[in-house]
Amino acid sequence: IIIKNIGLLPQMFENIFVQAFGFRQAVAGGFGAILMQGVKRGLFSNEAGSGSAPCAAAAADVTHPVKQGLIQALGVFIDTLLICSCSAFIMLLAPESVTKGLMGMDLLQAAMNHHIGQAGVIFIAVILFLFSFSTFLGIMFYARGNVAYVFGDNWKSQN
Repeated sequence: IIIKNIGLLPQMFENIFVQAFGFRQAVAGGFGAILMQGVKRGLFSNEAGSGSAPCAAAAADVTHPVKQGLIQALGVFIDTLLICSCSAFIMLLAPESVTKGLMGMDLLQAAMNHHIGQAGVIFIAVILFLFSFSTFLGIMFYARGNVAYVFGDNWKSQN
């Protein structure tokens, strides 16, 4: 097919180049990068889709599994749309001179310091500690269930 259409090869390569590096493609690539970053942040902030949260949901004592599913979905909604959006708004409302060159928690703490003073920095530090501690407790809960499944739910295998 290539030999039969050898005269069309330059036009084909031009078409590939135009289709790969046009304005529309650059915008679509930028959107894809933004979407991927959002998915990464979502997994980091609430583990949605990573497969660890169902361990806790499966242990819930509810009258119908749909109730627990809705609670899990509500948690993702609150975390992603409310907490993450509020954090972004706090950072975006701070002047660039305050946040320039900062990333992560340093960026959020500098923005909070700008908006409400040192109390904001302390608030973020306390919230970060509570988040880390609750994550640790959750992982220990998951680990206990996994150890009980592999070695049996007895005192010896749990210690």
